[in-house]
Amino acid sequence: MKDEFTTYLRDIEMDETLIRRVIQLYDAYEPIFPTTPSHIFVEDYINDEGGRVFEHLNIFADRCWLSFDSFVTQEKLNISWLGVKITIAEIDMKDYDFKHSNQRSRLTIQVNFTDQKGGILRGARNNCDYLARIIKEYFWPNSAQ
Repeated sequence: MKDEFTTYLRDIEMDETLIRRVIQLYDAYEPIFPTTPSHIFVEDYINDEGGRVFEHLNIFADRCWLSFDSFVTQEKLNISWLGVKITIAEIDMKDYDFKHSNQRSRLTIQVNFTDQKGGILRGARNNCDYLARIIKEYFWPNSAQ
């Protein structure tokens, strides 16, 4: 796994146990990745006690969106092809302006593809900045025109 991915995981305050889990999944499935992944994104949210909860691991490799739902306890891989046009996208943000994140920032995008299942990604705090990059680099170029 790329060093920049580990740096990202630490930047979003993921503990070492979960980082090892991400590395384990990445290494196990890497032989079937279509190309070397260029980005990873871990969905997170803030629970009622104010703690950060990490939910789904997403890996972006060329025109593939590889996602592990509930990566902490499961190993099921979902694959979406980003060459399929996005027909609907809904973006919801709170205390975020696509420039500066803070402790209250939240960002969610829901996408629907032409001929396949869509998905939802969400980020909290500084993870909004990483999600904004995913939106710009992967979802805008695949919007229906």
